[in-house]
Amino acid sequence: MFRISKAQPSAYGADGMLDFKWVSSYDDRENLTESARYRADGKLDEQNIYRYVYKYKYDPAGNWIEKHITEWMNRMGKSSRQPSEVIYREITYY
Repeated sequence: MFRISKAQPSAYGADGMLDFKWVSSYDDRENLTESARYRADGKLDEQNIYRYVYKYKYDPAGNWIEKHITEWMNRMGKSSRQPSEVIYREITYY
């Protein structure tokens, strides 16, 4: 799988210092596969985990028709993942 990582919006404090940034990965079809929030020091924000993983199902034409989103949660000091959303898309071809 081909992956492209892109830095996304960042947040800065009143002092002008970086608080956090979002980094996302994309597959060879340019579909989002992962998005995570990193602290200013470049480490994954472990205290408040903001990480999402995206999986797709495709139709015969190669367009996604189902997107599953899994969210990583931090509860009582332990991280776990939990399905958070499924998006369905119907495409009509002429």
